[in-house]
Amino acid sequence: MRRRNAVEWFWRRLPEIALAACAGASDLLAVLTHGGAFASVITGNLVLVGAELVAGVGLGMLAPATAVGGFAIGVTLWSLLGRSRPQTVVGLLVVELVLLVGYAVGWLVTSGRPDMVAGTVMLAVVAAAMGGSERRLAADACLHDLLHRGAHQRRAASGRPYP
Repeated sequence: MRRRNAVEWFWRRLPEIALAACAGASDLLAVLTHGGAFASVITGNLVLVGAELVAGVGLGMLAPATAVGGFAIGVTLWSLLGRSRPQTVVGLLVVELVLLVGYAVGWLVTSGRPDMVAGTVMLAVVAAAMGGSERRLAADACLHDLLHRGAHQRRAASGRPYP
């Protein structure tokens, strides 16, 4: 019985696992090829921007600032489209997949060595995809938390003991 529950849990969580794997792979590629900027770790990018501001150089701030901007665009678009039409989630996932495939194609076309313009565009694209997935996961986590908290409150109100 437990094995079946574990298998069911895995299949239910497969989209989140796949998105986490995409985020990790995207971050690895971004850090190694786009001036140390992360595709989905915005805090790290803000630290890099701040360090460049303090150092007074400025040009090294382009990659992390691009990633922050792309991520913000992804979160904003997902928030606006998902709020007005909740049924568009599948369409948004397809858009995210297209962005990630576009990033991979850019990677292949440039033989893994994009110039500054291509690299900046590629970083913005992958950061937008990661911003969209972050928005989706945050919404799922909030919904899960609300449902879980409500179940605990109902159980406590009923006087039934916890298992």
